[in-house]
Amino acid sequence: MISNDVDADRNSQRLHQLKNDYIGYTDPVTLIETPILKLNRHNDKYYRNHLITLDKLPQRGLHASEHRIRKAFDWFKSKMKQRFGMEESSGQDFAQFLDDLVDKLFFTVITVNDELNAFKVFETLNARGVRLSSTDLLKNYLFSLASVDDLHDSQIKHLEERWESIITSLGNESFPEFLRVYWNSRHKLIRKTDLFKTIRKHIRNKEDAFRLVKEIELSADAYTALKDIQDSRWSEESKHLKQLTMYRVKQPFSVLLASYEKFFENDRKGFLSIVRAISILSFRYNVICNNPPNEQERFYNKIAVKIESNELKSAQSVIKSLNEIYPEDDVFRNAFIAKQLKTTDNRNKKIVRHILCEIEKVVSGVAVDENNEQFNIEHILPENPDDSWNNIEDTKVDSMTYRLGNMTLLETSSNRDAGNKSYQEKLIIYSTSSLTMTKNLGVS
Repeated sequence: MISNDVDADRNSQRLHQLKNDYIGYTDPVTLIETPILKLNRHNDKYYRNHLITLDKLPQRGLHASEHRIRKAFDWFKSKMKQRFGMEESSGQDFAQFLDDLVDKLFFTVITVNDELNAFKVFETLNARGVRLSSTDLLKNYLFSLASVDDLHDSQIKHLEERWESIITSLGNESFPEFLRVYWNSRHKLIRKTDLFKTIRKHIRNKEDAFRLVKEIELSADAYTALKDIQDSRWSEESKHLKQLTMYRVKQPFSVLLASYEKFFENDRKGFLSIVRAISILSFRYNVICNNPPNEQERFYNKIAVKIESNELKSAQSVIKSLNEIYPEDDVFRNAFIAKQLKTTDNRNKKIVRHILCEIEKVVSGVAVDENNEQFNIEHILPENPDDSWNNIEDTKVDSMTYRLGNMTLLETSSNRDAGNKSYQEKLIIYSTSSLTMTKNLGVS
């Protein structure tokens, strides 16, 4: 407003007063800003050098937390500009808004003598109902252990840098979810609600704290790679990891993490075999047979612990141990025949396309790209059948429409032509398809 000469004199006074009240003051000699608020080690420099000076904020070379601060700053700046505009009264309205807001804010200040007491207060707040995430709790617990002795400032800084590296590495992945996978890849299975409590029982001193942070930093790198099929370290593994992502299964990741750490460097082919075997097992167990995931999670946990303890020393021994919950062919076949996958769901649609492309590959010997938009999923018995399908009872229509046996792939233009036509009319259209399995539907 000042630079646009909107009530410039009075707004200059407001700016000076608001900065003194809420941000800090500028030293008249050095012209260095002295802020009222001090942030943590990672964010304070960015806050002092960029936010309180109200300059244009840099967007590159930032930590994840600094990116979030920048985004929050830009969000509020945009909203305030949108709300108050550039009118003659805008400065007064803005100042009044801040004044009203401050009147409604209450802060509780708890002064403690040292960091250890601060962490104890943090835990007490959590016990009294102010919910803190397991990420907050673990970080503060580990730093409380590290602060028991008079550590050199560089050691604490090193620990903080490693922690920041972990959070940055995980990016969009949930830290508590990763932490549970990490822990279950090495220890007896624990529930999410018991995660922090269990770790605290095992990590009791400064040495344990530094060791844990080092281990989870390495595991976080492997975990994010297993979740990212584009990671540069993958070759043939990416195909199977992509399938696991499509199936939306989480249970195998404790075994995958343990297997990566055990075999990736020393037995790359063995690691690939494990990933492939888990993908096949997940398809049979989770996608088609729809077996209970809780039992599977306990099973995977036992295998992961055996890998970690060196009880399972080879990739083949790991794969062999998977046979315990591997659905037999007869069970799988019966489940496959009756399986319904409602293609209105995007996940199901991808799985159906995957299955049909694999069938076509076996039938014709030609691979079909699952993402090829030249082909659509064709429901032989239409999703909305017309009178030509009246010979099928309504109750059967509901149970048959989304069965795998009622679906095939068909060229997009032919799929539109087939629509709700009768079965005999559809067979004529199918006979012109370039896909062998579709062309052969009318062949007895």
